[in-house]
Amino acid sequence: MEVTGKPLVSIIIVSYNVEQLLLACVRSIKKHFSFSFEIIVVDNNSSDNSITALRSEDKEIRIIENKENKGFSEANNQAIALANGELILLLNPDTEILDTSINDYLTAFETAANKKLIMGPALQNSDGSFQHSVWKFPVVWQHLAELLFLSRWIDPSLYDRDSLLKTCEVDFVSGAALLTSAENMKALQGLDATLFWMDDADICYRNKIKGGQTWYYPECVIRHHIGQSSKRNWNKVISNQLISKLKFYRKHGNYGAFLFSALIYFLQIITRIPLFFIAGFLNSTYFKKSKAYAYSFGKFFQYLLFNNKAIS
Repeated sequence: MEVTGKPLVSIIIVSYNVEQLLLACVRSIKKHFSFSFEIIVVDNNSSDNSITALRSEDKEIRIIENKENKGFSEANNQAIALANGELILLLNPDTEILDTSINDYLTAFETAANKKLIMGPALQNSDGSFQHSVWKFPVVWQHLAELLFLSRWIDPSLYDRDSLLKTCEVDFVSGAALLTSAENMKALQGLDATLFWMDDADICYRNKIKGGQTWYYPECVIRHHIGQSSKRNWNKVISNQLISKLKFYRKHGNYGAFLFSALIYFLQIITRIPLFFIAGFLNSTYFKKSKAYAYSFGKFFQYLLFNNKAIS
C-alpha cells in the first residue's frame, strides 16, 4: 500500500495518570517504526504531569484533553474520528514496542487477502513472560469456573499455547494492541462505549458477523505492563468485568447465556463480599476487593432492573 500525503498508520493511545509509561511508549514507537505514522493521545483528565511532559517530548503529537474520564472505548472513538491514517492501531499507554518486528506486523496486515481484518500481536509481561492476549468468545461455563475459584485450572476462554506459535485465526485479541484499517473501523462504527472490558471481544465479534477475521500475529511481540491505570480503581474494574459480559450476551441476542450468567454473577458477588472481607485481615488488598464487590452489587441491579449501562 503506497502512502500518498497521509500517514500509513494512526496510533491511538488513551492515557490516564501514567506519565512515565506513556513517555516510554511514545519513545518506543519513534525508535522502531519504519512506516509513516501519526500519534494521537487522548488524555482522560489525568491529574499527573502527562500532558506537559508529552508536549515537551514531541510537539507533533496530537493531544485530545478530556475534562472528565470518558473511559477507554469512548476516548478511542474520539481519536478514531480524527485519524488521518489508512490503518488504525489502538495501543495502550502501558505498552512498549520492543523491536522492528512491528513493521512486519503492519506488512502482514497490508498483504492479507481479507480486508475486513483485525490483527493483534503477541504480548509479554514486564518480566518478559508470556501474557494471554487472545481468547475465545465467552461462554457461561467460564463464569461458573470463576465462581468456584477454578479459573486457574479450567478456563474455556483460553487457547492452547501450542496453537499460538504461528499466525492463526482467533476469536478476539486484546484491545491493548489492536490493528485494523480505518475503512473497517469506520464500517464497524468503532468501539462500543458501554462495554468497558468487553469492547475488544465485541468489535471482533461484530467484525466476524460481517465476514471479517481476527488474526493473532506472534512474530511481533509487544511488552505490556498490564493494568497500570485500571488497578487503581477496584470498583470500576470488578463491576465492569462482571456486567460487561452480561451486556455482551444481551447485545448479541444470547438470552440463555445472559440469564444463566446473571445468576452466577449474583452468587459470585454475594459470596465474594464476606470471603474477601475475611481475607483482608491477611492481605489488605482483599478489603478493597470486598468493597468493590459490594459496589458491584448495586451496579449489578441497576443494570438488570433499569438497563443502566454506565461504566463508572
